[in-house]
Amino acid sequence: MEDATPEYRDALRECGNGLSPWPLTLGGPVGRGKTLAALCMLDYVNGVTFATTFGQWCQSMNEAQQGRLHEPMRYSTRPVTPQMRWDHWKKASVAFCDELGRRTPTEAQCDIMFDMLDYRKGRPTIFATNLTMNEIANVYGKHIVSRLLKGTTVWSEGNDRRITGG
Repeated sequence: MEDATPEYRDALRECGNGLSPWPLTLGGPVGRGKTLAALCMLDYVNGVTFATTFGQWCQSMNEAQQGRLHEPMRYSTRPVTPQMRWDHWKKASVAFCDELGRRTPTEAQCDIMFDMLDYRKGRPTIFATNLTMNEIANVYGKHIVSRLLKGTTVWSEGNDRRITGG
């Protein structure tokens, strides 16, 4: 986690130690290390973790609703229902949703985001976004921002660390 920006690293430690409330929203321009910081946190967790991008989550929920999502079993596969997907999300010790706001969401995707927050209320959950809270309010609605702001929000300004090397 030492490669993460100090802002993200400190926020993860504070939330992880119960000093700051969940959910934790890591915000900042592209390349600031939001995903790196969150995935490092997941490496420290003793228990089940769950990581997805918002787009992947919405796609998998759509496929589950249409009966097109299956999980492997020993000698076959079984259909995955939306409820099974939500159960994985709810039961994780720490859940991480990356790329919030990467694409403009549909109304159904805004509802999914609302459910993601409600199902993890007060539990260790990390969201990463390039959008400011005002932009999230414009895209997802004020009710989403209200739930995110109930937790901890950290913004890290600066250059793309992938390009500048730090």
